[in-house]
Amino acid sequence: MGSEETGLVVGYVNDDDGKKLLIREPYSNKADEPEVLEGWPWGFAVITKAPRKTDEKVLAGSLERAARLAHTKKVGKYACGFAAYERWISDLLDDNKIKKLKSRNEPELSNANAHIYYCLIDARECAAKYLDLMEGRLSKQAQPHLRQASKHYETIAEQLNTGWKNILWSREFGEGKKWTPEMRKEQATLLEKALKQERMAISEIEKAISALG
Repeated sequence: MGSEETGLVVGYVNDDDGKKLLIREPYSNKADEPEVLEGWPWGFAVITKAPRKTDEKVLAGSLERAARLAHTKKVGKYACGFAAYERWISDLLDDNKIKKLKSRNEPELSNANAHIYYCLIDARECAAKYLDLMEGRLSKQAQPHLRQASKHYETIAEQLNTGWKNILWSREFGEGKKWTPEMRKEQATLLEKALKQERMAISEIEKAISALG
């Protein structure tokens, strides 16, 4: 099931209001109990077949999709790929725009920024692991490029992880902390470095695609 985040339905429970679904959220720890789903999600997806085997064709397809999305500027109303980095960096450095947005709800705006930052690090760490896993399953011609792409993604995660001092979750505003222009500028600098690594990673992925023929 999914709304802002995607979770897994694992059962249901009876309570005073009737039957309710039990779910596991993406941030749940292994020891956490399932949560009761309150309200109705945006949608459900039902898995009816076992996943396909991860043969070379499927793995190559995932590389092609990654490269295509990197060069896609927009999906619906959302910026995508390299363009998303550029938009994010530009917005962080636009004090007038930030001031206008902050006037609505500064903690909420800062929290959205923090969430995207967290997700970017998590996604790039996962990308590195995925490419490492793929390396031994594809042709030798593609392997060096996958290895280099993985290193670029590892570098992105490492660089961004040094910048948590610039990130504020909404709960931290209650502790008197402020989201300053200096913090946003430092974050933008790290994102610029990440974008350079991202372009190099995608370049290596495209070379791997070519090697696979």
